Amino acid sequence: MTSGPTAMARSDHALSNQRPDAAAVNRLTTPCATTAVGDDAGRSILEAVVALALVAIAVISWGRLSVTSARTEATVAHREIALELATNSLEELRLRPWDTAAIDPESKGALRDFEGRPTVQGKGGVPARVDQVRDGREFTVTTHITDPGSAAWRNAIVIVEWAEGERTARLRLDSALRRPDAAVSR
Repeated sequence: MTSGPTAMARSDHALSNQRPDAAAVNRLTTPCATTAVGDDAGRSILEAVVALALVAIAVISWGRLSVTSARTEATVAHREIALELATNSLEELRLRPWDTAAIDPESKGALRDFEGRPTVQGKGGVPARVDQVRDGREFTVTTHITDPGSAAWRNAIVIVEWAEGERTARLRLDSALRRPDAAVSR
C-alpha cells in the first residue's frame, strides 16, 4: 500500500466509490509552501522599502543637523570675537585720561549726538569707527560717548557689527565712565 497524498486520494476514492475530482487531487499533491513563499517575499520587499526609507530620513536629518550645527558654531565664534572687540574698546576708554575719553571729531563716523544725547568729542579722543578683520571676517566697531548731564560721568556705547550670512549681526555694550577725581555718592 502506498502512502502520501496520492494514497489518501485513492483510499477516499475507494470509500466513496466515486472517481476523484482532478482539483482535489491537485490540492492534495501540490505543496502549500509555494503560496506562503510568495506572501513572505512581498512582505520582505515591503519591509526592506520601509527600512530604506527610515534610513534615508535619518541620513537627511543628520545632514541638516550637521549644517545647522556648523552655522550655529560659526555664529557663536563671531559673537565671541565681537564681544572681545567691544570689551577691549571699553577697557581702552577706561584707561584713558578723562580729557581724552572722548570721540575724535574728525574721525570717520563721528556724530554730534547719539540717541538724543550730545556726544563728547575732543582732540586726541578715540576714533568713532574702526574696521577690523578677524578670522577672515570684517567687524565694524563704532564707539559713542555721550554726556548724561553730569560732570562726573559719561556714557560709553560700543556697537560691533558684522555680516552673518545675508543679515548684519550686531552686538552692543553700554558702560558708564566715571571721572577719576569725582566723589562717589552712595
